[in-house]
Amino acid sequence: MDWQNDPELEKLFKEELDDRSSSLVEGAGAMLRDDISSELAGRMLREGHTIKGTGRVMGYEGIARGGEACEFVWRFIQGGELEPSSMLGRTLLILAEAIPEALDGDDTAVSEAVEMLRTLVDDPALLALLPEPMTTSEPSDGVPVLVAEDSDEAEASESTVESEAGFDAPASVVEVEIVETVASDAPDIAPPASEDTDVPVPDIVS
Repeated sequence: MDWQNDPELEKLFKEELDDRSSSLVEGAGAMLRDDISSELAGRMLREGHTIKGTGRVMGYEGIARGGEACEFVWRFIQGGELEPSSMLGRTLLILAEAIPEALDGDDTAVSEAVEMLRTLVDDPALLALLPEPMTTSEPSDGVPVLVAEDSDEAEASESTVESEAGFDAPASVVEVEIVETVASDAPDIAPPASEDTDVPVPDIVS
């Protein structure tokens, strides 16, 4: 079902997104004032987690990634794995303000803020947990355009884990379709004749 075509759900989603984004703005402000507590960090990571979930359900992948980035950064801070800083606070503020603006379909500001957050995380293990910004493509005029990864690509990347565990998973749905097409176009091969089939024997002229 396309939830974006439900006006009532869309309205509720926007209202909730505004509220939770405003809460994330307050959290970023607290970091800029050097007024961080474990309780505040826990509340912020829950706001980010909720934005991630509802954003994906409603079909806004850029918003979902922005929420996911907030969730993990605040989780790192709560666990003492990442030190709060003014630069981190400013970047979280930019991201929190950009998330609701992405409702118009333009994820540029969210993706830029997610990329900025990634540059502020030095630990490779933590960096691996952060979401990637929306992928970019280069058109002929040289201006980068943000392109969302579709669900098939996401499923293909997740299948890497299964492959490493010993499963031979196809790289993408496209490859499966190609295999099925080739199989359907292959000529039918008649089964071998049964041993009981009577084969005429030519007469031998002496």
